[in-house]
Amino acid sequence: MRRINHRPAPLPPDRKPPVSSERAATSSNSMLSVPNALIASSYAPRSLRVLLALGWYDLQIHRGIARFARTANWSLDTHMIRDGLIMEPLRADGVIALLTPLRPDITRALRRTRLPMVDLSNQAPSVKVPRVLNDNVAIAHMAAEYLIGKAFRHYAAFLHFDSVTDGERCNAFVSFLRSKGHDAVMLDCRHLTRKGGAWHDRVVRWLAQQISTHPKPVAILAPSDHLAPMVFGACRLAGASVPEEVAVLGVNNNEMECDFAPVPLSSVDSDLERKGYEAAQLLSELINRRAVPHEPIMIPPRGVVTRMSTDILAVPHVHVATALRFIWSHFRTPINANNVFAQVPMSRVGLHRAFKQHMKRSVADEIARQRVELAKRLLAESNHKVREIARMCGFENMDTFTRTFARLTNESARSFRRTCRPH
Repeated sequence: MRRINHRPAPLPPDRKPPVSSERAATSSNSMLSVPNALIASSYAPRSLRVLLALGWYDLQIHRGIARFARTANWSLDTHMIRDGLIMEPLRADGVIALLTPLRPDITRALRRTRLPMVDLSNQAPSVKVPRVLNDNVAIAHMAAEYLIGKAFRHYAAFLHFDSVTDGERCNAFVSFLRSKGHDAVMLDCRHLTRKGGAWHDRVVRWLAQQISTHPKPVAILAPSDHLAPMVFGACRLAGASVPEEVAVLGVNNNEMECDFAPVPLSSVDSDLERKGYEAAQLLSELINRRAVPHEPIMIPPRGVVTRMSTDILAVPHVHVATALRFIWSHFRTPINANNVFAQVPMSRVGLHRAFKQHMKRSVADEIARQRVELAKRLLAESNHKVREIARMCGFENMDTFTRTFARLTNESARSFRRTCRPH
């Protein structure tokens, strides 16, 4: 990791550099010695001041920026986060911004500055600066695959605002599900929010009407965690229970919003902390006049955090549901398809056909999928060695783990870990 290291400003011609304490002690008795700490501080690298100009605040982004700032000896100016005010002229060495149409004043102020700047959003494309963005297509695909794994047959995406981010996530979610042969619709109520005024109640009532007539059980994607309470409110108005009739999945894994939602909210972890860290590192390159990529840096999601809002198995076939529950409870142990077939009063061929019909994959494939998903989480979040992770996930040997992981992810376990944990 590079560190920012600036030389101190040159001394004026009429000023001599401070002498060391040893030299001071040998000079005239009337001469005061200079403490070593003051000498060191006079030549210490200047701490760079970086302004955080975030149109909306997220603690995870702030934490990632602060983690890099600590290593780079930056001073973070957070007054805009605290009080929302823009103090011009902007006195900083660089800016990390999150430009949004909701704060046009921030965009206008930053247009007037020539400071090095990195943007964390794609909402202001006319501002030509380097960007660090979430991979919204990957987020949508991860959300869809997670809900497919819950065996839902009906899916919907809730799009309520003209947001580039929300639109990308919702469109990719619906398109991916339809490409897999699933029933997926867009619950698009932007015509209500564009009217302005008190649109919140209009949206909830409209959404309740859609939910009341939609086939159930249905899984709904809220493209950001803060939108999920509107879905919960619409479910309550429609008399639909969560998660039994409507499962709700958010994005960003904001713990305050997820844990304290009306029903604890499952969410795709979009890795906002890494996004903040990468933005700070990119700004450091700009400040030091190094070449930076022209294309945005894309941050992949880390995984899905399951809470109560999706804690359900939507399988109508009782024996397939029994087989799934057995797999989910025992995949960490060295079970195989034969162990699963022994759990239900059906023939091996009959369960295999029913499982393929409802889950679109075989029993063996489901065991492998669960093991690899756990391995991905452990590779991203723990310091266990790869061999230990293979054992913890139920693989009998490293060869089987290596082949299975590569087949399902198109990369090796070590490569996956480097991608998730680059620093």
